Amino acid sequence: MRRLPCLLLLLVACMAGSAAAAPLQSARQTAVPPTRLGIEMLARCPLVVVGRTISVRDAGLGSSLLHVRVLERMVGSTVHADDDVSVFSVSQEFQFGDEDLLFLRPYRSAGRYEVVERVSSRDPHYAAKLSYARRNVWLMEIRDTEERIDATLTMLLSLLQSADEWTSTQALDELRWMANEVPDCFTPGRTQRLRAAGRICLRKEIAAGVENVATLLTSRADRAASSRDKGQSRP
Repeated sequence: MRRLPCLLLLLVACMAGSAAAAPLQSARQTAVPPTRLGIEMLARCPLVVVGRTISVRDAGLGSSLLHVRVLERMVGSTVHADDDVSVFSVSQEFQFGDEDLLFLRPYRSAGRYEVVERVSSRDPHYAAKLSYARRNVWLMEIRDTEERIDATLTMLLSLLQSADEWTSTQALDELRWMANEVPDCFTPGRTQRLRAAGRICLRKEIAAGVENVATLLTSRADRAASSRDKGQSRP
């Protein structure tokens, strides 16, 4: 019976490891970049468009049924520019003529979609957010997982140097998220690249944030190596 607590601890550790690996596994299976946008949005949304709302109808209970004309299709093989799609939204904030970046997934009936995420053109950072979404979508063209991870890191490190405050902050936020959710992406070589990029950042707060991320990754790798050494040294 004394072994039962040990077995329970082992089970909890295995479950925690599986949960930590889930985001990276999702990125590998769906060929999305291992960013938060990639894993939480692009992996879930088979249709991503820039669209203009051409009609809005009350669907009851505070929801709306929209007809959206596609201005630019980013993701999705069955929809093209100038197509009209029916979109269900739990929000009534949409208005005729709105232009938005929409992350969509299929709704109940065939041919309809529901809004997972909306970025309005009235957002003061709309241009930067649109550009960032496009960059993530382009990374989906890279089929090899390791090449896609390298390209993602290259993208984020370049965006750290952006003069646009939202863009550089977003890049840092993504790196923090990756360090916590998909740390296996960071080999020692990639962590060195991260640290080197941080040293040349012009904004001190960005440089400090990058160094914190690199330190977190290094300390985590050291603890993992120490645990492996202890396990191998046991009889």
